[in-house]
Amino acid sequence: MSKGWKIGLTIIAAIMLLMMLGAGACFYYFSQIGDQVREDQKAAEKLGETADEQACLQEALARTEGKNAIAGAATATVFLSTCLRKSRPSRGFCDGVPTGEDKDATRKWAESKCQSLGQGNITCGAVMGAVIGHCQQRGSDPPPPPTAKPEEPTNKEKKK
Repeated sequence: MSKGWKIGLTIIAAIMLLMMLGAGACFYYFSQIGDQVREDQKAAEKLGETADEQACLQEALARTEGKNAIAGAATATVFLSTCLRKSRPSRGFCDGVPTGEDKDATRKWAESKCQSLGQGNITCGAVMGAVIGHCQQRGSDPPPPPTAKPEEPTNKEKKK
C-alpha cells in the first residue's frame, strides 16, 4: 500500500471517529433534555392543578433562566403546554392573541408580549407559541358573571 493510501485511510478513519463521537454527544445531550422534559411535565401537572394560566406562564418563563436556547425552549414549552391544560382560566389571558395563521401578526404579538413581560430572549417567542396554541383551543374568555343587583324589598318590608 502506498503512502498516499495510508494517509487517505487515516484521514477517513479520523473523520468517521469524529462523526461517531459527535453522534454520541448529540444522543447524550438530547437524552438529558428528554429526562428534563419528563420531570418538567410532572411538575407542570402538579402546578396546573392549583394554578391559573398566568401562573403557568410565569413559571414557564422562570424555568428558562440559565438554560441555552434549545433546552430552555423545549422544556419551557412542554412545561407551559402541560400546565395550561390543567390550569384554571385567567381573565384576559387570551385577549389579543392572534390566530396563528398570520405569521407576521403572530411574530409581532409574541415580540410585544415578551417585551411587556421583560423577556428579550428567543426562548420567550417559543413559549408564546404554546400560549397561541392553547388560546386557539380554549377560545376567548367567557363573559363575566352578571353583577348581582340588590333585591328589592317586598311589600311587607316596605310597610315596616
